[in-house]
Amino acid sequence: MDTLGERMRYGSIGIMLIFSLCCLNAHAATECNTQLTKQDHYDDLNKTLQCLSYKIQKLEQQISLQKSNIAIPGSVEKATTDNSPSPFRIIHHDDNFQVSLKSCTKKGKSISCILDYQNISDANVRFFISRNTTYLVDDNGERWDYENDTAIDWQGMTEVIQKTHLPTKVTFKAQENTTGTKFSLFINHRLEKGEFKIACNDVFLN
Repeated sequence: MDTLGERMRYGSIGIMLIFSLCCLNAHAATECNTQLTKQDHYDDLNKTLQCLSYKIQKLEQQISLQKSNIAIPGSVEKATTDNSPSPFRIIHHDDNFQVSLKSCTKKGKSISCILDYQNISDANVRFFISRNTTYLVDDNGERWDYENDTAIDWQGMTEVIQKTHLPTKVTFKAQENTTGTKFSLFINHRLEKGEFKIACNDVFLN
């Protein structure tokens, strides 16, 4: 027989799950298992809460982007060739993504480049930036190795919601000579299925 405390506990959990589902229903790529029963263990509840927490995080990310007006409609962007200088140029386009280089700045022995990933597909797409094949090469032949980026989440992957933008800062660090003024940018991305590569010449610092 249920006690009053148990009924209140399940009622609170039910209200929380219903509220979360209402917020996330339009954005969920995969559904969280919310069909909980009294026979389920705490592990089942934890998995559901983790799933909902992840979706809330992605929804908050998108709301933040919309409020800051970072997104730029793809129809306004003009593609240029790899021989034109940055800032702002489209450096990659495929069925999933249009990637724009917005700026590159230098501080000490580090260079940070701001990229904008626009998911142009009809589904959410996850990718991972491959560190070993992501680097800059300057006009002196010096290689600037990948140091970090702001896209990777706690799972090691980045998900871009369909028809949205994800601004990302990728930072590179030189080992020796830092006098270069023109660069070539190379970034490899791994998807859940396949990969895509960016190779962009004549990148200048802001």
